[in-house]
Amino acid sequence: MSSVVDVPADVIFREDWNHVADYPKWNPNLIHTEVILDITPRCRLSYQVSAPLGNGLIWSRDAVIVTYWGNEGNATHIAFASSTWPAFPPSDRYVRATVYPQGFTHTPLPGDPERTFVQWVYHVDVHLALVPARVLDLILPKACRDNFVHFIEHAKGLRRASEKV
Repeated sequence: MSSVVDVPADVIFREDWNHVADYPKWNPNLIHTEVILDITPRCRLSYQVSAPLGNGLIWSRDAVIVTYWGNEGNATHIAFASSTWPAFPPSDRYVRATVYPQGFTHTPLPGDPERTFVQWVYHVDVHLALVPARVLDLILPKACRDNFVHFIEHAKGLRRASEKV
């Protein structure tokens, strides 16, 4: 998925990286997010729990995620995938999702550094073997799109907040 937002790329990146615990404030599809451990200034472990989907048909998922960011040219890439951590074992409360390698790229628009081209490559196995594929084909793309829309709306809010300063 991709979109252009009227916010500089560095502002979006700093918001993503520095405010992980705030994700549920602007994304109702997340119940809880936290940084477990900063491994280096560019690499960390985090934990997140998603809200149930499809009127409870899909239970909440949790995941321990390793995240790394780096720059290539003027683009900032944030890549992440599932990991494990002893203090966060799978629990009976949630289904442990598998987050395959995926990520975001934030690239300033050529000639307009106040705007950012955002790309998201998404690949998660939510482990729903008993739910028919037709049902999943209705629910999961909408949930993915909703997450991205919440992200874009949050980015627009960052722009409005910066204009007030």
